[in-house]
Amino acid sequence: MSAVATLTLAEYDQLWHDWRAMGVTEEEQIERVAGALADCAVRVALPNPELPIVVLAGQGRKGAVGMAAVRLLADQGVSVRLVLSTSPTVLTPVAATQYQILQECGILAWGLSMSQAEIDAQEPIEWLSVALIVDALLEGELP
Repeated sequence: MSAVATLTLAEYDQLWHDWRAMGVTEEEQIERVAGALADCAVRVALPNPELPIVVLAGQGRKGAVGMAAVRLLADQGVSVRLVLSTSPTVLTPVAATQYQILQECGILAWGLSMSQAEIDAQEPIEWLSVALIVDALLEGELP
């Protein structure tokens, strides 16, 4: 059995702090981390490439990374679904930007704020038949 790469919240925050100190913009940071996340998700989900990857995204920076990863996975032709933990109206600016990009790409999100009509318009998520669930929910404090 192969080991799955992990990144603790402290390591994640340190990485963002280091990049910021080097002058890397927040948008570039999001794309870098999202690219690595998408690559890792594809490798982990490989035994079942026909099953979807579900990304749970929060309202802040980590949610923005999750949403960017959804876009990158969709661009690769991967079956991917996005579940928002909150209403799009309360997303932070950086997460709202990623959400807007997804909307422009035609990628829909499930979430707590969905109306019944929005739920009915989408194919349900078969939770017991997914290749991977990605947690992009929790927000930590920057050092």
